[in-house]
Amino acid sequence: TLLRSASAYHAFRRMHPRAVEPEDVAKFLLFDTRLPRSISHCIGEIKTMVLLLEESFGLANASRAHTQTDAILAGLVQAAGDPDLVENLHTFNDWTQLSLIALANELGYVFFGYQPPEETPAQTQTQAHA
Repeated sequence: TLLRSASAYHAFRRMHPRAVEPEDVAKFLLFDTRLPRSISHCIGEIKTMVLLLEESFGLANASRAHTQTDAILAGLVQAAGDPDLVENLHTFNDWTQLSLIALANELGYVFFGYQPPEETPAQTQTQAHA
């Protein structure tokens, strides 16, 4: 059901034709960079776009956004190798959500002129996972 709701069922079955195991589904949706809906793919695209916008428009204050995307990508790589990922999935999802909120706040500040983001627990946790 989760794969179908993410429009990823057929892509998953191409990669895992024999069985649908919950751990494989979680890892596919989180870490498979070939799946455009995976967290890893989306963060990679955000990193690419931040760099493109920075270079195209000369925004000098985007370095924190770069640092945050790098930290999230490093955390994803670390989590992908975690043999206890399924048992720690709730903690990992919390970290991911807080990291994305902090990144969204930073992007709003850098590119749209919103108020500067305050230091959040996610930034501290992101740095701890890096």
